[in-house]
Amino acid sequence: MKKLPLVFLFAAGMAAALSGCSSEASVPAPHAAADKDAEIIFHNETYKCRIIYVNSNTSSLTFTSPQSLSGLSFKRADGTVSVSLENLMCKNEKLLISRNSLFSKITGLFDSVSSDELHFVAQHGENYEFCDESSSLSLLTDKGGDPLRMVTDDLKITFYNR
Repeated sequence: MKKLPLVFLFAAGMAAALSGCSSEASVPAPHAAADKDAEIIFHNETYKCRIIYVNSNTSSLTFTSPQSLSGLSFKRADGTVSVSLENLMCKNEKLLISRNSLFSKITGLFDSVSSDELHFVAQHGENYEFCDESSSLSLLTDKGGDPLRMVTDDLKITFYNR
């Protein structure tokens, strides 16, 4: 009679394995959308700002520090780029922002995340790490896929809550 419970246990284990049951948590898809405060290190300078990224056509970056940049805002919406500070604003469809500028680099990172070209690398506790094909972008997300940190050779973005 001892063999009968062992057979049932083996059959249940095989059924679970064949049905795809696993003790590992599923890896979340990284979210490109963000509306978060962030600390940015770019070319050995530290900035704090609010990053809003809706999609590849709608995003903004508003600096809160250093004091000399506080309130400076870059926005991209419907093919138009605007730069503003207090009452001053420059807005134009043909406004060219350098590809090496901080705003261009940040929106480029989010565009990469939204293109679904990142692959899962490792799990760190409840967080998940992803990178692009060339490993030039490393993204750390929480268990829901929201970004916690983005790192490239010359840029590090750490998101935080106020």
